[in-house]
Amino acid sequence: MPRKTARERALEDLEALCLSRVSSVLQEAENTTTLALQESSGSFLPLLADSAADSAQLVLSGLDALDVARRQRYLIQRNPVWRPSDSLWDRLQGYKAAQAFVRFRSAVRMEVGAFHALASVLKAFPTYQQSRGGPAAVELQLAVALYRLGHSLSVPEISAHAGCAQGSVVNYTRKFVEALCSIEEDLIPWASEEEKREAQDWVEIQSGVKEWRNGWCMVDGSHIPLAWRPGSGYDDDFINRKGTFSLNTQFVCLPTSLRIISYVVGPRGRVADSTVYAESPIARAPSLYLQRNEFIWADLGYPLSRHIVKPYGHGASQRSKDIRKFNYWHSHVRIRAEHAIAFIKGRFGCLRALRGFVSSEAMEMRAQDVVVACIAAHNLAMSWDDAARYSLYVEDGLGEKLGLDLSNWWQPSPERRREQQNAWLRREAAEDRRRRRAEERERTFSQRRIDKRRRHGGRKLRERMHMALFVCHGFDWRDTTRASRMKEMTKKEYEVYLAKQEKAARKRARDARRRQAARAAARAPPTSSDR
Repeated sequence: MPRKTARERALEDLEALCLSRVSSVLQEAENTTTLALQESSGSFLPLLADSAADSAQLVLSGLDALDVARRQRYLIQRNPVWRPSDSLWDRLQGYKAAQAFVRFRSAVRMEVGAFHALASVLKAFPTYQQSRGGPAAVELQLAVALYRLGHSLSVPEISAHAGCAQGSVVNYTRKFVEALCSIEEDLIPWASEEEKREAQDWVEIQSGVKEWRNGWCMVDGSHIPLAWRPGSGYDDDFINRKGTFSLNTQFVCLPTSLRIISYVVGPRGRVADSTVYAESPIARAPSLYLQRNEFIWADLGYPLSRHIVKPYGHGASQRSKDIRKFNYWHSHVRIRAEHAIAFIKGRFGCLRALRGFVSSEAMEMRAQDVVVACIAAHNLAMSWDDAARYSLYVEDGLGEKLGLDLSNWWQPSPERRREQQNAWLRREAAEDRRRRRAEERERTFSQRRIDKRRRHGGRKLRERMHMALFVCHGFDWRDTTRASRMKEMTKKEYEVYLAKQEKAARKRARDARRRQAARAAARAPPTSSDR
C-alpha cells in the first residue's frame, strides 16, 4: 500500500482516540444508570453524573478538533515559500506573444495549436469545470501536467517553476492522466483506410518491392525504466534483461506519420517481447485489424506467424550474403518503429525514467495510466508537428525529412468515417470466420501441431518476401536455396543437414529391422535341436 503521510497518521490516531473516549463515556453512562436503579438515594450518584459529563465534554472537544483538522489544510503557522510572480501559463502566453515558439514547445513539449486543441478537449470534462475555491484555468492545469511529464522533474521543482503549490502539481497531473485515459480509444485509434494506403505507398517506395506494401505497419517493444526500485517484495519481476527495473511496452506504428495505432502497456520488465505480443489485441484477433495477406514488420524478439515478418537470425545473417541482404532491407523498413519510440520518449521525458514509487498494484496501475496518457497526448500533438523540428525531441536521426501526414486524423471527414466503418464490418466478419476455423483446429490438432503450422506459415511468408525482393532488384542468389532459407541455412549447411538426416533415417531403418527380426524370432516355435 502507499505510504501514509504524517498528517494522515495523526488524523487516524485522533479518530481512534475519539472512538475510545466515546466507548468509555457510553460505558460510564451505563454504569451510572445501573447504580441509579439499584440505590436511588445514594449520595455518590451526583459525583458519577459529573464524571460522565466531563467525559462527554472531552469527547466533544476531540470531535471538534478532528473536524477542524479535516477542514483545514494547515494547522500551524507556515513560513512563506518563494514562488515566481508569474505562473507557467503566464510565461507561455508571453512566449506566444513574442513568437518564441521554440521556448513554448520546450516547456510543454508540443506546438501552440496542439496545446489549445488539447485544452479544448479537457474543458468538456466535469473535473475541469468545478473545484473548491474556484477552478484554476484549464490552460494552467494542462501546462503544469505537460511540464511535469515532459521534463520528468520532482514535484518541488515543478512547483517552483510553475508557481503553484506542490499539491496542485499532483492534482493537475492526476486529472490530466485520468481524462486522457478515459478517451484513449478516440486518441489512439487503429489506422484508417486512407492512412493505410499512404503507408503502403511509403513501404513500396522505400523498398522498391510491390509485394512488401502489404506490410504497412511496424511493431517494436520498449522498456519504460522506473526511477526507483519497486516495493512490496516483488521487485524481481521488474528486472529486465539489462538488469534495470522497468515496465515492458509494445507499440504498433505507421511509417508515414509515426503515429501509434496500437499498444500494450502493463507487463513487467522480465516479460519477453513475444509474451507481450501474445497479450496484444492484434495477436488475439488478427483478422480484426489486418486483411488477407497483410502483415506487420517485427524484429527477432517476435514469434513467427502468418501475420509477422521477422528477420533471419544473427548467425544465419553472418554466414549468408543472401540472408544478410534481406535483413538489411527488412531493417530499412522496420526502423520506423524505433523512430516512433524515440519520438514519444523524446517528447515526454518521464518515459525515460518514470517517477513514482511502485509499492502496490494500485500504484502499478497508476504508472501504466501515465504511459497511456503520454501516448494519447503524443498522438494528438503530432498533427501540429513539423518534421524539421524533430531534433527538439529526438537528437538521433529524426530531424531528417520524413514525409509526414499532417492531416487531422482525429477529426475525420464523413466520407472517411463511413469508409472506416465499412472496413471494420468487413474485418469483423473475417475475424468471426477465422475464430471458427481456429476452434475447429483446436479440436482436431494438438497444440504442438498448431504451433508448428504457425511457424511454418511464418517462414513461408518471409520466403515470399525474400524472393520478391530479389526479383524486383535483380539480385542473384549466391549461397542459399529456397529449402535452405526455410531452415535459415546456407546451401552447404543444408546439404550437410540432409546428409545427417539421411544417415539418421538409415540408422532408424536398421534398428527397426533388427527389432522386427528379434520379435519374429521370439514368436517362432522351437525346433528339434532346441528341444
